[in-house]
Amino acid sequence: MEVSRRLNVAADTVRTWRRRFIEPGLDGLSDEPRPGVPRKIGDADVERVIVKALTALRADPTTTWPWSTSTPAC
Repeated sequence: MEVSRRLNVAADTVRTWRRRFIEPGLDGLSDEPRPGVPRKIGDADVERVIVKALTALRADPTTTWPWSTSTPAC
């Protein structure tokens, strides 16, 4: 209960993550596959956008985030 209060999450969430850690250790903390529609954006595309964003911000660290949510996809 203390952890859930400190992290402002539900007690069930803390119990779930604790159980996932206790049973298989650190390997249990990796994200499990979720039901529903498969991802449309692959890891390579996610990495490309992150690198592009970080490179642009590093080039001019005084700037604020330079894009809307749709611009990086272009």
